[in-house]
Amino acid sequence: MTLSDLSIRRPVFAWMLMSALMFFGTICFFHLGVSQLPEATQPVLTISCGWVGAAPEVMETEIVNPIEQAVISVQGVQDIESNMRDGAASIKLTFHTDKNIDAALQETNSKLRAVKLPDDVLPPVIEKINTDDSPIMWLAMTSSKRSYKDMSTWVDLNLRDRIRVIPGVGNVIFGGWSSRNLRVWVDNNKLLANQLTILDVRNTLKMENNETTSGYPRKTATTMRMFARWARR
Repeated sequence: MTLSDLSIRRPVFAWMLMSALMFFGTICFFHLGVSQLPEATQPVLTISCGWVGAAPEVMETEIVNPIEQAVISVQGVQDIESNMRDGAASIKLTFHTDKNIDAALQETNSKLRAVKLPDDVLPPVIEKINTDDSPIMWLAMTSSKRSYKDMSTWVDLNLRDRIRVIPGVGNVIFGGWSSRNLRVWVDNNKLLANQLTILDVRNTLKMENNETTSGYPRKTATTMRMFARWARR
């Protein structure tokens, strides 16, 4: 028996059922929550690139355009916005709301690895951003026994990676941390006496500041037997 047959045979029951639905529907309507600004997560990725001394025009032609051509094929991309300035560029990728941000990050990273950038360009950095809300938590650390340098080194080596792998953490910014660097003061008179320029000094520092492998360990049966004889002695 269908609902229409039941309503024809039992008209009083049909009226009672309809009245009950209208009554409870009216109660639910006045208690229904309405949000003026509903939460809608928009998946957004930001790619940051750096090239020391490059003009915005060079950043656009050598870095931004190749990256845009590579990441535009990522599934779910809705909008691409780029910003260039002296020595730096940022590319903002906005995806559709049904796109998983973690899957978008993996796909974008795989596309970005295939892009050939100049040798002097710093490795691009991809960050996840939530445009609806920006949950930020600052953690302050103090110590009466350790110096600022020791405490910063400990946080960088032990604590930062533990916080970074927590589910829901998008990025960890280490405020107050300064990486070790080398500053060189050049005597212009000595450069002129040796017919050198500041570019020669920079290239020399760049070429000499390399760590190369000196070899690799190798195990053979002869060396193992010699070591066994020496151990028995």
